[in-house]
Amino acid sequence: MKNLPFYILVSVLLSLILHVSLLICLERMSFPAPASMVSPPHRRDILPVNVKVQEFTLEELTKRESEQEEIKEILREEAAEGTLQDLTDEATRVMRDVFRNEDLVKPPPAPELRFEGVKIERAMLQPKLPQTLPAKVIATAPRPKVVEIKMDELPLERQAIQRTTVPQMERVDVPNTNVPSLLPHGELTADTGVTYSTGLNLGARPKFGIPKGLGKGAGLDVPMTPDMDPLNGLTPLPTAGSLPALSDTLGKLTDDTAILPKVVALDEFVNVDVKVYRDRKGQGYFKVSIKANELSDSMGDIPKDTLLIIDHSASISPTKLSQFKAGAIESLSYLNPNDRFNVVSFTSKAQALYPNLVAATEQNRETASLYIQRLVRGGQTDVFGGIGPFVRKGNGNLDRPMNIFVLTDGQSTIDIHQMGDRTIHNHETDEFQRAMVGVNPGNVSIYPFSAGKNANRALLDFMGYLNRGHNYHVDDLKDFRSHLVNYISSYSNLIVRDMRYLAEGKVSKNIYPRHLPHLYRHETLSIYGRFDPDDTELVLTLSGYDAKNQHRDLVFRRRYDECGEGPELMKQHWAAQKIMHTRAEITLCTDPKRRQALDRECRHLANDYGIMINY
Repeated sequence: MKNLPFYILVSVLLSLILHVSLLICLERMSFPAPASMVSPPHRRDILPVNVKVQEFTLEELTKRESEQEEIKEILREEAAEGTLQDLTDEATRVMRDVFRNEDLVKPPPAPELRFEGVKIERAMLQPKLPQTLPAKVIATAPRPKVVEIKMDELPLERQAIQRTTVPQMERVDVPNTNVPSLLPHGELTADTGVTYSTGLNLGARPKFGIPKGLGKGAGLDVPMTPDMDPLNGLTPLPTAGSLPALSDTLGKLTDDTAILPKVVALDEFVNVDVKVYRDRKGQGYFKVSIKANELSDSMGDIPKDTLLIIDHSASISPTKLSQFKAGAIESLSYLNPNDRFNVVSFTSKAQALYPNLVAATEQNRETASLYIQRLVRGGQTDVFGGIGPFVRKGNGNLDRPMNIFVLTDGQSTIDIHQMGDRTIHNHETDEFQRAMVGVNPGNVSIYPFSAGKNANRALLDFMGYLNRGHNYHVDDLKDFRSHLVNYISSYSNLIVRDMRYLAEGKVSKNIYPRHLPHLYRHETLSIYGRFDPDDTELVLTLSGYDAKNQHRDLVFRRRYDECGEGPELMKQHWAAQKIMHTRAEITLCTDPKRRQALDRECRHLANDYGIMINY
């Protein structure tokens, strides 16, 4: 019995060893699951249950390159300004302490007052004060030197930055190395004591001019006259069946007749850059950036028409309307001399400043500025009624581009709009978009602008996308004016209109967007594509028309393995562009089965690439 504790200890150890061995064996063994628990084969019409964290939104991924760079540049400038101001404040404090501690600054003499009296024959109550003579200024300060930057010696990327340049000129060398100082010679002081003259003027009371824009009628709605009614003389909208479907134009991209014969080369006037990203499976994605270079300055600007449409209904807050008005007035200065323009305001009805488009003269711009200043909030909102008639009217010349910038939140308070014998429902987004595409003569680009959290992004984003434009949205209202002015200014210089492209091979089926906007001097066009692991080369043909109506084209070839490496986010950008294209097809499609199939495709893309769709 005395060995009993020893036996118990040995039994416990053996039991532990046995259990551990069994656990290890079970971990290495696999057991087939019962038939009832086996998952059916994966089908594309059934969404897999994947737990994913959505990291990207469709709105952010589809922002244009210029918009993304503009936001980054503003953030960099703000950071730089903040750092520079901090350094300046610190340097000022240090210098002030040094001068005070070294007793280098003497207190200034107390100023004296000289009473000049009233403007009559003799002064009244005038004390007898000695005259203060100005101190003699001698040459003590070193002559400033002019620093010159020669543009032709800078790298090309620095020359491409927009800046004000001055032609080089000859300088006159003055042998004297010093110039008169700004302060009297002598002991360093914080200021110089002087004598100030004071007195009274018994003239008439002053009269102040009325500030510009605040005269008679300011702050009041401009009355509507019958001859300004934009709905007069318009034919009824086409029927839904006659609207062009986005999918009907896709086949033209692979048709050799889509690109006209070469007339004038575009090669030397644009830079084409390609970045490539390959995933672990070898699937490739690319981004093509097309941007006008410095040689494009020799190409003239294409005359165009600009229409500013401003929503000043009650749904627009006072702060937002103030930003709308300030941005619109400032953007008028970016109109080119060869451009024509007009300004439209709308609430429940639309009213144009001029009956027709007018030249961008200084007088016409001043009249437009005053018209915009006098806009006040009020009334209900008819979004289609404020935009559709002017899209329909166009400018009467399909070879002359027309840009419509719309400042609105897209929230209609009037649902039904009657145009001819056609009824348009503002709140039926797809019907709204089909009607807007249906009235577009083909040369009108729509650029909606919105701000804040209550904007109707679904309506505004696709209104721009389906009409050769782009919606610009900022969340913070205080930044809206500066963004608006910068964005409108980027569309000031148009150099190639009606841009289109043709891609060789099967890669042409996976390139987005399908339709390119016009090429502007300060805008970058971006094309995203996906290619198979066995593809080796990208061949693109770009085509368009210049200011002389000459046909321009460019043939671009680049091997994928010779392109620069792009970020992994490039595949999300490609997927976002395809989702936008597919959802645009859904908007224009009226076949329920086709719409369901396209919607499933969108949801699969969003799930596979981790993209959040808020529409």
